[in-house]
Amino acid sequence: MEEASIAPVVLEKEGHPEHAAAKEEQAEHEQLIPLSEETEAKYQLIVGGLAEVIGANDIRTLLKDGKDLRIYWGTATTGKPHLGYFVPIYKISDYLAG
Repeated sequence: MEEASIAPVVLEKEGHPEHAAAKEEQAEHEQLIPLSEETEAKYQLIVGGLAEVIGANDIRTLLKDGKDLRIYWGTATTGKPHLGYFVPIYKISDYLAG
């Protein structure tokens, strides 16, 4: 009996070869709410570069209705702050720009 090995796949960058397949699979399961060009640009800025978006239609509905989105980023530094802290800060800047 052969053992199956499962390798985790990280799809953090849009250039990753399996990123397109993951997006297609997500599209099959969830029909996205249509948005105006301006609102779609905001949505793409918010979710751009993310490996996975959970609740995409929830975000799209809030944007379509013109409601303000809120986020919370909590962290507990366990050592000296380092450049890794800029990764979520950079994404939060995209969120705020959207």
